[in-house]
Amino acid sequence: MKINPNSLYKYGILEFLLIFLFVFMGNNYYPRPEKRILADGEGYHDYLKSSFIFHDLDRKDLKKDSEVYERLQKYGFYLEYKEGMVNKYTCGTAVLQLPFFWMAYLEVNDQEKITGEEEPFQYWAFYAGLFYAFFGLLFLRLAFLQFNLQPLSIVIVQAAILLATSYTHELNYGVSGSHIYSFFAISAFLYFSRRYFKEQKIRLFYFACLALGFILIIRQINILVLLFLPVIAGDWKTLKMGMLRLFKPLSQFVIGLGIIFLVGLFQVYFWYQQTGDPIVYSYGSEKFFFSYPHISEMLFSYRRSLFVYAPISIVSFLGSFHLMHQKKYFQLISWWVGFLVLTYVFSCWWDWTYGASYGQRVFIDFYPILFLMIAFYLKFIGKLGQIVFIGLLTWAVFLNTTQIYQWKKYIIDFHFNTEEKYDKVFLKTDKKYEGLFFQLPDKLNDLQTTKEFKAGSIELNESGEQLAFEIVDSTGLDYTQFICLEFESDFPESSDAEITVAMEDLATSQPIFWAKKPMIHFAKKSFDEQHKGYYLFGCDLAPTDHPILYRVFIHADADFHSAKNLELKTMKKQ
Repeated sequence: MKINPNSLYKYGILEFLLIFLFVFMGNNYYPRPEKRILADGEGYHDYLKSSFIFHDLDRKDLKKDSEVYERLQKYGFYLEYKEGMVNKYTCGTAVLQLPFFWMAYLEVNDQEKITGEEEPFQYWAFYAGLFYAFFGLLFLRLAFLQFNLQPLSIVIVQAAILLATSYTHELNYGVSGSHIYSFFAISAFLYFSRRYFKEQKIRLFYFACLALGFILIIRQINILVLLFLPVIAGDWKTLKMGMLRLFKPLSQFVIGLGIIFLVGLFQVYFWYQQTGDPIVYSYGSEKFFFSYPHISEMLFSYRRSLFVYAPISIVSFLGSFHLMHQKKYFQLISWWVGFLVLTYVFSCWWDWTYGASYGQRVFIDFYPILFLMIAFYLKFIGKLGQIVFIGLLTWAVFLNTTQIYQWKKYIIDFHFNTEEKYDKVFLKTDKKYEGLFFQLPDKLNDLQTTKEFKAGSIELNESGEQLAFEIVDSTGLDYTQFICLEFESDFPESSDAEITVAMEDLATSQPIFWAKKPMIHFAKKSFDEQHKGYYLFGCDLAPTDHPILYRVFIHADADFHSAKNLELKTMKKQ
């Protein structure tokens, strides 16, 4: 039997192969997380734990000396509300995870001591993410076919989303969070609403409403997907006819709203059980500041942005050429208006970086809309252009894979990254770069020096670890919070030299401090540039009158064997 490649989407074969490729990449190139349920994912997961394991969902009159309060107060995602506590996250992700949660529940042997953190819950959470990733990609294909896009361009876009964007990181490390599920729901909404506008069959409207209901209870802000209805319709006439069709008769529109309301009752139920109120703003003091947008930072910042950490997504702008060529100005203007409004709203959140995530994870939910423009562009450039684009995509996958590795190994500064820091470790994965920017605060002027020892210049003629500095302080040790070692060097990047600082209490012969760092971590300017560098080692050493032995060892190599004006200081906060 001959299979038409263009019909493979009917069976999900291409999506299955893409998911298989992702799993292969995860097993071989992405650092594997120890846990799958973590960070925000713990908040979503706790809906299921509270409902089926601890049975403590009712918190309307929660006493602070109760076992329930003790269990919840350690989590950052529970906020005090009236006389109880409320989960600040919404329940949609948990609702979709429920079948996988029960599979894990049935695998745990000791049902009496179950906590919801056992290993089966971890890997079933990953399987849940893969499941909804598969159907998210499948709905994406079905939706894009409704826009008369070519199968090759669609699979290129699917591969770009899965392997060359923040989606990769979320599916591997943030799989228990909401974004994979939002992507699935918005892809389904895109498919059913596009078909409704083309065919105007009311059952398709009902399915679109079902998807919209889940979009709301997964992340309410994603109701902004309605901004893109003109893009989905394609032109003003189709949009107008489709909207008018909903009111003939009016009961059709009411039924659609009823479907959304019924799905929304999941969240109403959980809010009411926790607080006694059917509608709750559960984020407390966290809110949007619409007078202070961070649009340029969200799109281009090295700290955390869409186009720096998913550069393939900037090609979406080029989709404008296709729409202009087709004279689809209504669709073009609608997309740009929707994208700018979406970006503006996202950028007004109190923390526009959205936590210590890889790239701008909030855009993952809207990748179906964003990458629709890339598919338009691929149609515009034709088969030859698509082949060239595949080469660009290969580079983007390599860059994304490398940066995800850097992210998880603390090579990229995911808190306060800058262009200088980004360039300093660009595509570098050696172990010596791990933690390069995750040092203690470098404000030496804010610290008080309690002891200072100068060793002058050190010359090491041999490779290997050698004692570079040794001194005994018979006066003992003051209270010490930091050990600072500083010296002058050109800090050659090619060197793998390491420096060890050790302290020993001579009265007891017990070591009281030991730490080793790569030499390049002492550089405060560019590598291979002569300057005075230092490193602050954190410690908490109580004062003693015992004599203290200080030692500095340097594991030298051919590229680093000397240090000028070496000084060792003990310091504390003023």
